[in-house]
Amino acid sequence: DFLSGTLMYAQEVTGGVSEKELTSYANTLQELQTLNQESQAELFKKIQDAGLSPDKFQQLHFAMQDETAKADLSEADKEAYQNISNDIQKMQPVFQQRMEALIKEHGFNLDRFEEIAKEVRDNPELAKKLQALLVG
Repeated sequence: DFLSGTLMYAQEVTGGVSEKELTSYANTLQELQTLNQESQAELFKKIQDAGLSPDKFQQLHFAMQDETAKADLSEADKEAYQNISNDIQKMQPVFQQRMEALIKEHGFNLDRFEEIAKEVRDNPELAKKLQALLVG
């Protein structure tokens, strides 16, 4: 009958993600993006505090992966790169904890958050709804 067909379609479209859950997921994504931007700003500040530009740090990063290029770097550049890399490694678990706390604040456990992310990737209709909420 029409009603059960409509209900089945609605379930297929959302792939087991309720409207409320999708809205909360969208809000979480927006806050995660803000958190990511704050972390990027922290990272750029550390790079600049070390007397480097982000471009210079990136050049050093690639040079450090190549033994020939690494040999051409000054000791000061190698040291600056290593110090910043150490700071980044210390920042990563803190950033991860902040992300996880934010996800939990929105009522998700990490598994469910990942399940919704997968459903959004696999379901174009759900992705379209999420996009509308994010642009909203």
